[in-house]
Amino acid sequence: MSASNGGLDEERAEILAADRRWAESITNLETFASCLAAEANFYAPGAPAYRGAEAFTRAVGELRKIPGFSLMWVADKAFVSNGGDLGYSTGTYSATFGETTDKGKYVTIWRKQADGAWKVVEDMFNSDLPVGSSPQQS
Repeated sequence: MSASNGGLDEERAEILAADRRWAESITNLETFASCLAAEANFYAPGAPAYRGAEAFTRAVGELRKIPGFSLMWVADKAFVSNGGDLGYSTGTYSATFGETTDKGKYVTIWRKQADGAWKVVEDMFNSDLPVGSSPQQS
């Protein structure tokens, strides 16, 4: 069933709100994981794909163990399919690992669940740094 344009605008707003809640959950792995569909995948540069919500959450948990770790991201756009059940958000991120900072962009694909909640099914990011360069020291 396709959603009306007004309905699609509401769904886009819901994806942006879900993305914001997910970003705010980075300090709580349980809440972070609750934003993921069971089949969620994570694609980080220089790393293998993490397949499934458990592997995705474990990867983020390992990142959080790095001294000085922080991660913030902000969605600036969302799109929803005409069917109203699949969409994506895009935006920018800033990550700090100790004294190293990286900035870049991301794309997250969201699927509407049977209960009406939007959950992450695919997440990919990449750095704005030129290929072969290192993140900046703070």
